[in-house]
Amino acid sequence: MSVLVTGATGFLGGHLCALLLRSERVCCVVRGRTDKGADERLRAHLTRLGGPFDPERLTVVRGNLSLPRMGLSAAVYTRLAERVETVYHCAATVNLAASYEHLVPGNVTATQEVVRFARHRRTKALHHVSSIAVFAAARELGCAEVDETTEPILAMSGRFGYSQAKFRGEEHVRLAAAEGLPVTIYRPGAILGHSRDWQFSDTDLWTRLVRAAVEVGAAPDSPATMPGAPVDHTAAMIVELSRSPDAAGQVFHPNHLEPIPVGSVFDQVRAAGYDLPAIDPAGWKQQLLRHAHLPAAGLVLACWAGIAYMVVPERRYLPPHSRAQLTTSAAPLPEPALDQAYFARMMAGIAERGYIPRA
Repeated sequence: MSVLVTGATGFLGGHLCALLLRSERVCCVVRGRTDKGADERLRAHLTRLGGPFDPERLTVVRGNLSLPRMGLSAAVYTRLAERVETVYHCAATVNLAASYEHLVPGNVTATQEVVRFARHRRTKALHHVSSIAVFAAARELGCAEVDETTEPILAMSGRFGYSQAKFRGEEHVRLAAAEGLPVTIYRPGAILGHSRDWQFSDTDLWTRLVRAAVEVGAAPDSPATMPGAPVDHTAAMIVELSRSPDAAGQVFHPNHLEPIPVGSVFDQVRAAGYDLPAIDPAGWKQQLLRHAHLPAAGLVLACWAGIAYMVVPERRYLPPHSRAQLTTSAAPLPEPALDQAYFARMMAGIAERGYIPRA
């Protein structure tokens, strides 16, 4: 028997896959023009992430989750369905600038196909990676605090396509759970760089926000707190929680116990040597508009519908306080320190890629 992982070519999915490969036989559905290309793409990605893995335990199947049978032939689909006993669904289209309609195939249709696969031939445990973004606008609806027991509704997901698509995907999974499928839902927040070497994703929201602040020479004085954790800690929590005999039917927030104040991140950036005066969030957006021709500023403006919930230019964008007490009690792993040394590595890593000047 083996486990199926989707989204293994992504940042969190890759780290999750590498962890599982230490003890499991893992099959991954990966897009590609050829079988060989899909296989090489994933193996190269896992090698870049740096974690040791047994290549003999890994099987790569070329497919497309947004297509019927996940883009697989009937024979391959059935063979996989008979061998796999657990599914980790990490795949998602992460694009804060895209409309809901554009994100449906990668976040809603793909999830429906994964649910169908989990039911095909034999029932499989499904571990679904959703997002804390389903609660982005919860405070505006009178819900100032959310935790693992809070039931999301569409209106809580805010005004941008990504969070709405993640809500709809999770909704299909919760419906399957109500119909008897053994489902566990995980809602990570910001996926930060690795706690030891600060490998990071170019699409990471924190990275984009910091790059834009350095580019325009000022930081938003945001009152928001954002749940999150380094990518290695998030992946380790998901694996630990998924192996609990009581996992089915549970919802977890694999983040640090307390959310991260956005203002404290910029304090650490200043400590790393960057002179970034704090200005009010509405004024910071005006700064971005004046520098919209610059790469990071333009990118943040393009993603503003989602980033507004981190910057909070208006009171209605203040996200709820997100708690993870039940999760951290169930998986009491040591939390990596988000201290000055961590953020110094963060800034050095961003500068090393040429995104910002060195301090």
